Amino acid sequence: MVSYKRNIVNIQKGMVRMRVKFSISGMTCAACSARVEKVTRAVEGVQSAEVNLLAGTMVADVDKEEIGNQIIKAVQ
Repeated sequence: MVSYKRNIVNIQKGMVRMRVKFSISGMTCAACSARVEKVTRAVEGVQSAEVNLLAGTMVADVDKEEIGNQIIKAVQ
């Protein structure tokens, strides 16, 4: 299961960058977390993604507010 909350972290020159924190269950090893990062970074508009396996979370910096659902779809 994946859920998320978002925060605006940077506004400059008309561009809004948001930091989105996801709660991710079901990751059991480093390979799982690496795959989640890889598929998340492949989503258009994602600038960065970092997974914390032990906490079951991921933080992604994104360009679009509505990108959360696209990331959830990619991760599932």
